[in-house]
Amino acid sequence: EEYKAFKSSFPDNEQVWQLLVETEITYISEDVISIALNTYIDTGGAHGNDSIIFMNFNPDTGKLYALNDIVTDIDALKELAQTYFKKEVMLLENTESMEDYFFGEPFKLPENIGFGEDGLIFLYNVYEIASYAEGYTEFQIPYNELNDLLKIN
Repeated sequence: EEYKAFKSSFPDNEQVWQLLVETEITYISEDVISIALNTYIDTGGAHGNDSIIFMNFNPDTGKLYALNDIVTDIDALKELAQTYFKKEVMLLENTESMEDYFFGEPFKLPENIGFGEDGLIFLYNVYEIASYAEGYTEFQIPYNELNDLLKIN
């Protein structure tokens, strides 16, 4: 509908709109299938927008897991994730303050958490934290660090 309205208002404009969607299976076990959905959309702004969404499914039922279906203690996961974020992201970027990433707010878990071969993947999409120029922010916590926190394998 948005494209139709645009073309109606600007019939001579030759601007091309684009939508790309790709999927990747990042992990499969008896308990979970984790899929990364990569999307890119360009509707004519300064640049297109892309995002990655992790979807974690129960292979028997097809049910999409929520975070509380995956972990036993979200607060403990957040604390552990913050430690890894400081170690793996902030040190690499040579940033001194957590608030530099979170627009003046304290640390928060990303909206996208998925399973990988070696550990749980924590991915912040562009604009979720930091500026567009920073791009994606991603880190991983090895499974051996999560044993007591994971409900599924």
